[in-house]
Amino acid sequence: MYRLLIILVVLLVFVSCARDREWVEPQKSSDTDPNALNELEGRLVLTAPAAMEEVIDVYEDAAGGYARQVNNILKRRIESARFMYGPTLPNAADPVWLSGPYAGAQGANLVVLVDLEKIEEVPGINGPAGPRKDMKATILMRVLNAQGQVIWKKTHSAQVPNSESHKFRGSSSPTGRAVWNANLKCINALKDWLDAQSDTEEFGKKEPQAVAKPKATMHSVLISSDPKGADILVNGQFKGNTPIRISLPAEELEIKIERAGYEVWTRKLTPSEGMEVKPALNPKP
Repeated sequence: MYRLLIILVVLLVFVSCARDREWVEPQKSSDTDPNALNELEGRLVLTAPAAMEEVIDVYEDAAGGYARQVNNILKRRIESARFMYGPTLPNAADPVWLSGPYAGAQGANLVVLVDLEKIEEVPGINGPAGPRKDMKATILMRVLNAQGQVIWKKTHSAQVPNSESHKFRGSSSPTGRAVWNANLKCINALKDWLDAQSDTEEFGKKEPQAVAKPKATMHSVLISSDPKGADILVNGQFKGNTPIRISLPAEELEIKIERAGYEVWTRKLTPSEGMEVKPALNPKP
């Protein structure tokens, strides 16, 4: 009896560790939440509930089932990422995904959106029993980056024989199988894309540190005017009154000299060592 109890405890621990954790939106997480952002390691691909309103009556868990299909297949084939499903996120067709980064997905490198664009009955191949009807599903799959931008999308269709029997429902029904197959085609295309993106910034590569821009060479320039006492502005910034010697970078600058009662003197020039700027200001009419 004691040995059986130990075996049951071990099995429970194994099942608990093996079970995929679902995404908890950051604003709803606590410091002890197992999905806290500081505990997530590696690249994170987050899948939102699929937009499947057209098939809810056939497959009640369609929103979660087809979203999990993405994770269940890709997590076995993409070792460089961690895949999670967010059941509380807006579904793939919600306009919130078109309005920039969504706060509830903060921390994910990529967000996958699965959208059933169309489910319809179409003519199939004629058989011995006569004309056949097929069920055709069209899936749109999109991938958003951390900034909420669509960086990949694919549309695929699939059709299967449409049995008139109501014996099979859910994901095993003709409708469910057509959606499953169309979704699988998109998943395979996404897998190929993720393989190609494994070292890119969109897939979580750390941004390279900015290379420091070399400082421009500085030159001493004498700026005066006739009459004296005019304001000097370099690229819109006040630098003093004429006459004055100042250090300016060796790049194109806009120099303005202004004095009350006189027209503004403006030039674009590139300073060089020993340059002198001495405009005669014209009185205003």
